[in-house]
Amino acid sequence: MAASLLASCASNKVPLVTTHSGKPPIRIYARTYWNDTGITLEKDRTYQLHITGTWTDWTYQATTAGPASLLVNALMFPFRPFLRYPPFRDPHANYFQAIGSIGRGEGKKLPTHAFIIRDSMDYTAPATGILHVFANDAPFAYENNSGHLTLTVSEM
Repeated sequence: MAASLLASCASNKVPLVTTHSGKPPIRIYARTYWNDTGITLEKDRTYQLHITGTWTDWTYQATTAGPASLLVNALMFPFRPFLRYPPFRDPHANYFQAIGSIGRGEGKKLPTHAFIIRDSMDYTAPATGILHVFANDAPFAYENNSGHLTLTVSEM
């Protein structure tokens, strides 16, 4: 019976190690270019990320998925090419969507291992490095951002 229980636990994704063991969730500030989480992700290990909350771009409220208003997202769509200029924010993500990266790019350039963070997602790290998170915004537009999201990371 104990063997079947262990086999059952091994086959289900049960968090075995909490990466920041009992500490409060990490705040990801909208105005900060690179939020250093202090968490080192290790290559080929799987983590579960929980990200919640709202933050604000100028006067527009946004969630972890981007602007809360579909109209605002549609109005910003033509400006998406601006995300391609230094520091190369992610042009494939919505404005103000939460983006994670393993390490930082040189200067403000987007690192090779960048990914969109969605709540309750599983992520297998393709490399070892410190997890950084930022709001996907135009390079020149961080001064009008405010608020924060909360992030917890658990190793699976």
